[in-house]
Amino acid sequence: MQQQNDEQIRLNIPIEQYQLPQQLDGFAQPVMFKCSSCQVEAISILQHKPGTHTWLCCFTLCILGAFLAFLPFYMKDCQDVTHVCPACSQAIGVRQFKAC
Repeated sequence: MQQQNDEQIRLNIPIEQYQLPQQLDGFAQPVMFKCSSCQVEAISILQHKPGTHTWLCCFTLCILGAFLAFLPFYMKDCQDVTHVCPACSQAIGVRQFKAC
C-alpha cells in the first residue's frame, strides 16, 4: 500500500500578467477587456451599424449598375462595429469600416 503524501509540490513557474485593453478601437471580433466604467472583465458584445463607407459602397455599386447594391448593408464586414460592455451597456470602442 502506498502512503499518500499530503505535501504540496510548489512549482516555480512565473505567472504572466496580461493587461486587458480598455479601449477597443480597431478590433473587428469580440475581445476580452476591462471596462473603464464598471471595472468588470468581460468579452465585448458587438453591434453592427452601416457607416459612411457602407453607403459609399452602395452608391458606387448603383453607379456601376450592379443590381446587388444593397449587399453592403447585409455584410457585417462592410459595417461599423461598436464594442459594448455586457454589464453596463457602455460603448467601449468603435471600428469603422474603411472601403479603401
